[in-house]
Amino acid sequence: MPVSPELLVCTWAHIRRIQVVINCLLFIRNSDIGNVSVVSWMDDRKDFFECGDRSADDNKGGVMMCNISLKIPVAVSVFLFFIISTSVLAAESYVQRCADDITFVGSLYSSILGRVPGEAEIKKKLELLEGYKNFPREKLICDFFDSAEYKDLKKDNRSFVLDLFHGTLGREPDDRELNNKIAALVERNDRSMMVWGMIGSQEYKKKIKKCP
Repeated sequence: MPVSPELLVCTWAHIRRIQVVINCLLFIRNSDIGNVSVVSWMDDRKDFFECGDRSADDNKGGVMMCNISLKIPVAVSVFLFFIISTSVLAAESYVQRCADDITFVGSLYSSILGRVPGEAEIKKKLELLEGYKNFPREKLICDFFDSAEYKDLKKDNRSFVLDLFHGTLGREPDDRELNNKIAALVERNDRSMMVWGMIGSQEYKKKIKKCP
């Protein structure tokens, strides 16, 4: 059974998400975050805590004073998971138009071809960028969509439009935008022209104006 490129990208993204969490755990584990002493009134649930010896005056069901070693690294890592991994996935799912050349090229591989490039591939694309005189990044975006590798993926119109938004505007289209672009493709069947049309859009121009 063939595996769709979208599933491969999704799987790879989740692997990266797990890597982020593991790195957070390792960092916090090796940090100087200490234990916190608190008072527990939950004698019946003492198995959940690391408590000291009970005093002789304590009766069953009474109040117990415990020094609980709170697992702060776990709690902090959960928080970092949502914050950091979200930004990681965003960077890898959409084109990073205003980033440095290496990050930009890598984001094109992720957002358009759905894979991680090799070192030689990145070097080759960087050489192409240096060779283009006018609008080098825009030309490179078009190269990705016109490449034999992308065409071999045989994306349907819907998948192509999604890739187009990811690889040019760096965002998801809404339902109206998605349907309008699909209808235009059905009518004209010219994907290359649609790529250039997206690059010439006012939204794209506004985005590149904000680049440093």
